[in-house]
Amino acid sequence: HPHSDHFSGINFVLPHFRPKTLYINGDQRSEGNYTKILAQARQLGIEITVPKAGQNIVQGKDFQLVVIGMNGLPMEQNAPVNDKCLVLKYSHGRQEFLLPADISARSEDLLIREQVNLKADVLLAAHHGSTTSNSKLFLAAVNPSRIVVSAGKNGQAHYPAPENLALWRALNIQTYITRDQGTITCTTDGER
Repeated sequence: HPHSDHFSGINFVLPHFRPKTLYINGDQRSEGNYTKILAQARQLGIEITVPKAGQNIVQGKDFQLVVIGMNGLPMEQNAPVNDKCLVLKYSHGRQEFLLPADISARSEDLLIREQVNLKADVLLAAHHGSTTSNSKLFLAAVNPSRIVVSAGKNGQAHYPAPENLALWRALNIQTYITRDQGTITCTTDGER
């Protein structure tokens, strides 16, 4: 989505790695050099795609990456940019990873109402673990054993929200924060 903390660095990735497709949420609002990145992708012949809920990004014998929200779900036209984020679910064998970007509790509730299968072993905390996201209902629907929080030193007072962190710890959910641990890598063989 067009917030710089989520697209920063793509202008390096596009010419150096030449992906076939750039997936975006399609929101017309923009900040920073977002429109230049889209122009760069077009110039490099990279397809720009706005996927809808239910669309597979990639699928193999025992793995898949699928879009589960938010495009294609009944949402207000003027919803905030964060609530229109692409929500992804990666499955490998029996292990599942949920990547909800910056959606708020409003979009979390919509996913629950639409009966989207949110169950995942690993949750990337929505909106960096903020108070506007990661509702108790959403957490119950996901039921993760691990939560990863992408948060830097500048947001230390807000990300993750102290009340969310306290809840996760009370529920004995292993929590990892990039600010504290650095880059976090999850690996699975499909079973563990």
